[in-house]
Amino acid sequence: MRNKTLMRLLAILLAFAMLAAACGDDDDDGGESVDSGEGSTEEVDGDGDGEGEGEGEAETEPEDATGTEAEGDIDTEVEEADVDEVSYGGDIAVALEAEAVGLRPWEDTCSSPCYNIMITIFDKIAEQKLDGTYEGWLAESMVPNEDFTEWVVTLRDGVTFHNGEPLTAQTIVDMFPIQQEGATASGQISSANLESVAATGDLEVTYTLSASNSAFPAYLSRAPLGMVFEPAVAAADLDGFSSEPVGTGPFVIETRDLDNE
Repeated sequence: MRNKTLMRLLAILLAFAMLAAACGDDDDDGGESVDSGEGSTEEVDGDGDGEGEGEGEAETEPEDATGTEAEGDIDTEVEEADVDEVSYGGDIAVALEAEAVGLRPWEDTCSSPCYNIMITIFDKIAEQKLDGTYEGWLAESMVPNEDFTEWVVTLRDGVTFHNGEPLTAQTIVDMFPIQQEGATASGQISSANLESVAATGDLEVTYTLSASNSAFPAYLSRAPLGMVFEPAVAAADLDGFSSEPVGTGPFVIETRDLDNE
C-alpha cells in the first residue's frame, strides 16, 4: 500500500516537472539560429510561420533607404521640380552692413557695401579667372603688341545700357576724360601707365601706354577703369549719377533712399 502511494506521488511530481518544463519553453522567443552560410546566423520563427511570409522564411528588418520609410521615419523623398512650373521675376531684399559711399566707379573709393551694389549695376571690361589669369567680359578679346605698350580691346556686339544706349568703342573713349578727373580712376591711370584711349573701330578700342605693362588687363577688371558707365548721363550730373547710376549690368536702381534703402 505504501509503495503504491509513493509511486503515485512520484508520478504526480514527474507530471508537474514536465508541465513546468513545457511552460518554460513557451516563454522563450521560440526562435532558433540558422546558419546563413556566410559566417552569420539569422533568427527564424520557431513554428515556421511569419506574417505575410512563406513557411520557414527569415524575418527581415524594414528597409532604410532614401525614398522609403519605416514606421516612425521621416519621409526623405524629394520630388523633382517641374521646369515648366518655375517662375521668374519678383522682388528681393538684400541687407548691407552700411550705406554705400557712392556708386561712381571713377570717383568713389568703395568698401564691400558699395562694391556689392556696383557689381550688379556695372559690367567690367575684363574679369579675373579662378587660375588668376584675366579674360574678357564686355570684351571679346584683349590683344597686346609685342612690347605690351598697346592693347587692342574688341567689345561684344549687342550690349546696351539701362537707358537703351548701345555700348560702342566711342563709349569707352568718352568715359576716359571723366576717369582722368576721378579721385580713384586717376590714380589707376597713372599706375597702369595709360596715356590715351582711341576708337579704332565701331567696337575696337586701342589703349596706348607710356611704358610696357603686361598686367594691363588686371586694371580693366577693377572698378575705376574696368566698370563701364554711360558717359553722357555721368557728364550731365557727376554728383547725381551716384543716386541714379546707368550701366549695362543685370540690375537697375529705380529709387535710392540714402541711409535707408
